[in-house]
Amino acid sequence: MAETMEVTEITRISTLAEVQQALRQLGYHAKLTDDGVMTGVSLAEEDGSSRDFPMLITEEQESLEFNCQVCTIGDLEKDHNENALGVLAWVFLALNTEVQPWAIGLINPDGVLDSTDTVVLTDSVPLGDLSIEELESAMTTLLRALANVVPTFIN
Repeated sequence: MAETMEVTEITRISTLAEVQQALRQLGYHAKLTDDGVMTGVSLAEEDGSSRDFPMLITEEQESLEFNCQVCTIGDLEKDHNENALGVLAWVFLALNTEVQPWAIGLINPDGVLDSTDTVVLTDSVPLGDLSIEELESAMTTLLRALANVVPTFIN
């Protein structure tokens, strides 16, 4: 007789493995990697299509760090001239001065700005006694931010 593995429902989240399980409970595809938990969100477009945005969730100093890839600098360069890019940088800076649960960031590993650098929406939540509802709220918040930021500034 084959043993059945009982899936336990996550109520409190304190590890990346539990983040992965909780995201799956919430209906997300999630994969635990050496770097963190890979997942993503989809944003519906006005024409009925959708755009997928990959997300990496990592643990940093007892917090979960959500980094949702919006685009690359190269993507912005395709749709904006040099002056418009300068304005866009100021708009992103202004958005970061508003009290929001998220911020716009730039992942620039080598310190030299180039077309491969990634623009992200980022958020952080304390990990210690995180509930599945709080995780769901953080994911929803980033999806709402994408819905506001992407169509307005990024084609």
